[in-house]
Parts: sequence; C-alpha cells; structure tokens
Amino acid sequence: MLRKNIPSFAIGEEPLGKTRGHNIELDLDVEIPYLPMLRRPPYPASLETRKEIEKHINELLDMDVIRTIGNNEIVEITTPVLITWHDGKSGLCGDFRALNNYMKYDRKLNYSEARYGATQTECLCFVWDLGKFHYYLEGAVAEVYTDFTGFKCVMNMKTTNRHMLMWQRDIQDYRGNMTIIYKKGKIHTNADGH
Repeated sequence: MLRKNIPSFAIGEEPLGKTRGHNIELDLDVEIPYLPMLRRPPYPASLETRKEIEKHINELLDMDVIRTIGNNEIVEITTPVLITWHDGKSGLCGDFRALNNYMKYDRKLNYSEARYGATQTECLCFVWDLGKFHYYLEGAVAEVYTDFTGFKCVMNMKTTNRHMLMWQRDIQDYRGNMTIIYKKGKIHTNADGH
C-alpha cells in the first residue's frame, strides 16, 4: 500500500509525516486474493419427507420436547428449540452445554513442580483446584473422582514431606463434606485415562 501511494508522502527535506497536496486519495480497499468459498444449497427434501418432518415436529411441540421461538428472541437454550423465520422457514437447534455445565482451570507446572512424583503431582492439582473452587465447595457435599489409587490414602499418610503436610492441612477443611472415589483410568475417560 505504501509503494502504491508513495507520491502522496513527503520526500527529501520535508518534515516526516507531511503529505503533499490537498487532494490526495489513499486507496485503502483490500481486495481478496482468492475467490469466495462457494456454498452449495441444501438438497431439497421431497414433499412426502417434508410432510413427515412437519408431522414429527408438531408431535414434539405438543409433547413440550421442543418449543418455538422467533428469530430475534434471545433465549438461553437448554432444550431443543424450533426457530421460525418470517418467510415460513424454520430450523431446529439445541445447545446442551448448559445442561452439563462445568468449569475448568488449567495451569502449567513450574520447574520444581515438574520434578514431583505422581502422588505429589496429584495432590498439587487437587489442592490447587480446591483453592480455585473454594467458594463453590464451602459447606457443600462433594464427590471427588480420581484415577489415582494413592490419593485415597493422602489424608491418613504419615509423612515428613513439607508439601504433603501443607496439602493435608489445606484439605482438612473439606474432609467431612468430601468423598474421594477411585475410578479406573480407562473408565474415567473425561480425565487423563487412556
């Protein structure tokens, strides 16, 4: 763009940033160097198929499995919704993320933490999460699913390791309201089990 508009800018002894002339046009249009992606129209369904779909949608509406909203209506979707447009077309959509909502915190281990053993690493992760979710866990009954068998013994462990003693103290506040449940790594697929 600069090379294209070089006659507009100052050269030589003129101050930097000065433009020459008063009627200068800068071409700032960006041309796409490639063709826009072609979108194929959806295949139209046959008349019989459309009637069956409409019949099925009406049954779902009558049973309150889905509901109808307008195209400009803002709604937090927790059930499937039939969106209708003003031209008679409609679309079925649903957002089930709100049904099984969960929060996730993540961080990298620093150099010294990377050298921890398996028990210490599991405890570090657990205690760090307790600190992050403290407001949700305070006074609530919670179940902790883990794929690490040694984690169940952490509270009764006699150790001189200062990290483990510190983490036992941090976990102590939740001990009465928390159950630690072991789940085999292959079954516990939403963690790091393979």
